[in-house]
Amino acid sequence: MIQSSPDKESLKDLIGMLKNQIHTYELIVFNSITMLVSLIEDDLITFYEIYELFDELNIFNSNFENQVSNNLSEMNHKLGDLMYSIDSMERNIVKGFKNLSYDLDSLKVSMENNLKGIQSSLDISNFMTKFPNYPTYRIRNEYTKLQGLDI
Repeated sequence: MIQSSPDKESLKDLIGMLKNQIHTYELIVFNSITMLVSLIEDDLITFYEIYELFDELNIFNSNFENQVSNNLSEMNHKLGDLMYSIDSMERNIVKGFKNLSYDLDSLKVSMENNLKGIQSSLDISNFMTKFPNYPTYRIRNEYTKLQGLDI
């Protein structure tokens, strides 16, 4: 059946790959047995040399470990995308406030008058001086640029 295949060249390649896989399997089995014999004979240097090589080649990793590792990598990429998305949204918010054209001084006077009318204990001057110190550094920077302040 293999001899009657129309594409004998690709079959030769596949047979060559299969032979390589068999050879790789034999190497793993041979070194596994050597590792066990080394452990039994208390030859820890040989044991750990083979162990380290197997560990580097991820031979000890289970399917579960590989899946968890892949999922964590995917989550890391998605988290990065989320962070860039949030950053973009914050920039849009700052740009939106940048386009507002109200005068803070007249707003301060208006708010003081209205708050006096309702007997508020809020000191609007204190509030207005604290506003640029809002924890989001970008908003602070954009606000100070808008107002021409050097804080």
